[in-house]
Amino acid sequence: FDLAKTFNGMLDRLETSFEIQANFINNASHELKTPITTIIAESEIALLKERTTDEYEQVLLNIHQQASRLGNLTESLLKLTQTGYDGKKQVQDIARIDDLLLDVKASLDRLHPNNRITINLGNIPDDEALLTLPCNRPLLELALGNIISNGVKYSNNDAVFVNLTTAKDQLKITITDIGIGIPPEDIPFLYEPFFRGKEAAKYNGYGLGLPLAMKIIKMHRGELLIQSEPGKGTVVSIVFVKKAA
Repeated sequence: FDLAKTFNGMLDRLETSFEIQANFINNASHELKTPITTIIAESEIALLKERTTDEYEQVLLNIHQQASRLGNLTESLLKLTQTGYDGKKQVQDIARIDDLLLDVKASLDRLHPNNRITINLGNIPDDEALLTLPCNRPLLELALGNIISNGVKYSNNDAVFVNLTTAKDQLKITITDIGIGIPPEDIPFLYEPFFRGKEAAKYNGYGLGLPLAMKIIKMHRGELLIQSEPGKGTVVSIVFVKKAA
């Protein structure tokens, strides 16, 4: 009886896994197909007859935009699959989290020059050991950048506050925005690739940033928690538990 129960449980998990993979492939195929279809259509129309220089420039601009979209999407998908590997093999660096946050801010300043991101480091300790974390720095920067840029995007470039606090055995990053917020019914699905809530769907994006960030944070022995209220904003808390020395 126990063996049959165990076997049935294994089959149920396999069925769920196959269903998740099928949904992911279906969504990924749809997202990849859209820019490809546009590129083919634009080039076919351009080749139907001779056109003016301005018309060719417009076609090339449209193709470039869709190719860039395709490139960003495939890069996100690649990184999403890469984080499925053994996290221990990907942790290569020892980084100060305050420095890492400042580097993320500098990158976002280049992407969103008029952003209103504030990094609060007023409560960090003098002891450097409390601020360091073994990590894959590029991936961790990517995860934090995704979450902070979401705050910028979904608050329509309103203020976003990033706070870092430390304790002997953990580091905590809190990212607060005063944006559109997230309906309670959407929160359980936020970590599913390509999921986009009704309000979020009004903004550009693929629904990959948060699932990717979640996988990277879990790879670093971290926990990600989201509290949100529609129309008032969102608080994202990231806690990294440090190994005992």
